[in-house]
Amino acid sequence: MKTLIFDIWGDFGHFKKFYTTSSPLTFSVPPPTAIYGILGAILGLSKNDYL
Repeated sequence: MKTLIFDIWGDFGHFKKFYTTSSPLTFSVPPPTAIYGILGAILGLSKNDYL
C-alpha cells in the first residue's frame, strides 16, 4: 500500500466551527471538507472532480 505524507503549515489558519456566530472558535485541525479541497487544489482537480 502506498502512502502520501506531507506537512501543511501557515502563519494563520482558521477553521470556524459552524455553530458560532461572532466568537472566533476554531477547530484545532482542518475539517475533512477543507482537506478534500486542499488535496484537490494540489492535484489540480476542478471543484466537481473531487466531490
